[in-house]
Amino acid sequence: MKLIALLMSFVLLSSCGISKFERTPKVFFQTNSKIRSAIVTDNGRLYFGNQNCEFYAINISGKKVAWVYSTDEAVETWPVITDDKIIFNAGNTLYILNSKNGNELYKVTHPSEKSTRASKDRWTFNDSYVAVSNGIAYYLTLDGELVAVDIVAPTLNLPF
Repeated sequence: MKLIALLMSFVLLSSCGISKFERTPKVFFQTNSKIRSAIVTDNGRLYFGNQNCEFYAINISGKKVAWVYSTDEAVETWPVITDDKIIFNAGNTLYILNSKNGNELYKVTHPSEKSTRASKDRWTFNDSYVAVSNGIAYYLTLDGELVAVDIVAPTLNLPF
């Protein structure tokens, strides 16, 4: 009975153009450390950061690096793309890069007493994500302060 069900599943998947062998995931791209940020896409590129203080832009079609930007902290956040800018935070620093070439447009660091967050197991992480609205980027510092930064002419606004 199991064999019949397995064969029927294979026939159904095959008739849809899907074989079970095609469903095995393969590594698309590797960096020299673990990827801990979210991955976003825009204009045929993947954007993400890793624990080794690097932020990547990868051309999807060729699986080639378009550019890499070095940060001061591990990138464990969710990047946002708006107006040809990629915006993300790492630690207490907000980075605004040109999404096409990776050039730094602005880098704004908020003073903080903490340099990392740590879980009970002593894993460090940055659970703050950037949100952008009406030209203002909002993010949490490692001290837990909500900070607003103008992304057109970056100035650090007072924490909320």
